[in-house]
Amino acid sequence: PAFGNAAARLFRTRTDYTNSRSFDEFTPRLSISYHPTEDLNLYASWGRGFKSGGFDMRGDAIFIPSTVDGYEPEIIDSWELGFKGAFLDRTLFLNAAAFYSDYRNQQVTIQAVQPPPNVGVASVVDNAGQATIYGFELEMRAVPADNLQFNMAFGYTHAAYNEFLTFIAGGTTPVDVADQRVFQNTPRYVVNANVTWSNPLFGGRLDIIPALALRSEQSMFEIPNALL
Repeated sequence: PAFGNAAARLFRTRTDYTNSRSFDEFTPRLSISYHPTEDLNLYASWGRGFKSGGFDMRGDAIFIPSTVDGYEPEIIDSWELGFKGAFLDRTLFLNAAAFYSDYRNQQVTIQAVQPPPNVGVASVVDNAGQATIYGFELEMRAVPADNLQFNMAFGYTHAAYNEFLTFIAGGTTPVDVADQRVFQNTPRYVVNANVTWSNPLFGGRLDIIPALALRSEQSMFEIPNALL
């Protein structure tokens, strides 16, 4: 009350409930590989991933009453196609992979905002909805000499919500805000490269490894904020 909230109660119990739920899912994986030569492996795979549902141990039942019901499992179907190979008398090694993932009932920690007069913020784990992730990765290692090695990796990831259901300003009906949300901590581009030069020195070995790493813009939370 000293800060303008007449309804505030000191040390109020925010959440007190007992509940239980059970979850199970069949999660197969299929893969196929082909070796056209001893130094080249082509492969393709599909798999289903399952993350159990549960209860948010930090849930605020006064702020978000539905937290006592828990959240559903998330399911992901993932496809991958790629190759791993050695070339030029094993002085050049290349790996490449393309991937596509389809999320359902994805679990996301949402920052819920309570409207006036009882303004507040609470985090809640909920099933935001559907999402699609796709991209590719490239890795290269070159060994032109016994004491010299080049390494490089490049990754591209496109991650987007197709559906993101949440409660807005204390509303009781979920609203789809997929066009206003982004994946947390998911840069679109990642690049790293290094050169390793080795030389014997005083009975040991001296390694000099200049390296470069680049990561494109990413968001700390699902709501983009230029300050974070």
